[in-house]
Amino acid sequence: MLVLGGSVPSSGHTVRAASMVLHHLVRELRRRGHAPALQLILSEDRRAFTEAEAAGLAELGAMGAEIWPAFFRSDYAPDAHSLSARARRLWVRTFRPRLHYFPAARLQPRLFERLRAFRPDVALIVWNTEGVAATHGLGLPRLAYHGMPDHAAPAARLEDAELFGLAMSEAELVRDRRRVRALESQHLALMLGCETVTNLSAEWAGYYARHGHPRSLYLQNLWPARPAPPAPRPPRADGRLRIIGSVGRPAATGNTYGLAYIARELLPRLDAAFGPEGYEVHVLGAGEAVPAVQALLERAPAVKRRGFVDDIDGEIQDADVFLVANNANRYRGSHTRFLHAWSLEACCVAVSPNALANPEMVHDENVLLGATPDELVTQIRRASTDPVLRRRIGQAGYRTYREHFTPDVVVGRLIEEMERLGGQRRAA
Repeated sequence: MLVLGGSVPSSGHTVRAASMVLHHLVRELRRRGHAPALQLILSEDRRAFTEAEAAGLAELGAMGAEIWPAFFRSDYAPDAHSLSARARRLWVRTFRPRLHYFPAARLQPRLFERLRAFRPDVALIVWNTEGVAATHGLGLPRLAYHGMPDHAAPAARLEDAELFGLAMSEAELVRDRRRVRALESQHLALMLGCETVTNLSAEWAGYYARHGHPRSLYLQNLWPARPAPPAPRPPRADGRLRIIGSVGRPAATGNTYGLAYIARELLPRLDAAFGPEGYEVHVLGAGEAVPAVQALLERAPAVKRRGFVDDIDGEIQDADVFLVANNANRYRGSHTRFLHAWSLEACCVAVSPNALANPEMVHDENVLLGATPDELVTQIRRASTDPVLRRRIGQAGYRTYREHFTPDVVVGRLIEEMERLGGQRRAA
């Protein structure tokens, strides 16, 4: 099989989720005796890997995966600023919009040459629409294992331009919304060309089905298998309720919405419930939030902006509550952070729409859900005063993660779909 990815695989869980997922997916394919060739199509405009990246690829190579030379952005979207280059870009945008929005389509001839020697039965495309574009029309059955559609983040940012600090005139907003609609149209055309589309979110799987895809399935995200953590650490001496409020890059689209919701809706209610000195909300992740959200967080003494932390597992285990406020607004998807927290038996409290993305979430069983800010604070209060409840929710979350979200389970389901595609091809 040919596996296409858009990030450099890594076995660590403090790297980008896409890097971790790709590594463990290829590793599990090899463990099961399959022969994957890994083709990276990267958006970075560079020509070499870092030492850590090269080590990660060498690790997969030592396991028997075939590592093909990567394509970097300069291989398929050369950066040219001349007048003639700008004119060509305008022509492409007007008459070849797919190539404009997904320039990796230029790689089709080079990929075709590589495929002639390898002759895979099926292509598995992991979180990488550029990989879908590069393999379009090559006669290879394809399964897209996908997350958020390309247009989702820019569309949300334009609809909430003030929150994201986009100083744009009405004419500019109209122009960019039109471009996002064109991006969505091209994205859908590419995805509809894949024989099977699986999505980390049941909501987005439904989106592709509504737009005419005949086989759009919900298929869970994955997280490395790990043993159950030790018993909870002793209570802290300060007596404050400790909440993990966000992990990952604060300025990311989902985190921007989540942090804004915490600052505007939850902090005043938490002040009333616990007193301003009775709790802390820890924000973990390198970088700053967008200015509008950063200003809100700086005015809240209970918010502890920690930046990158060396021992994120320990931070999650030290907390009383792992709060996920993402998905409270228009930008909704499936979040790897749940799997990370569940793998540590953390007590997760989340806004209810997260269960629309991942139906395995069951209120009062493996997560505490709230549809409104008041309901969320009620669930946080329950967790804060009941260590038995926290332990029960955390243990059930761990069982859910082991049952549905480990590499052996998820890759097993992907293999079933790929074998179905390969069988169809042989029958034809």
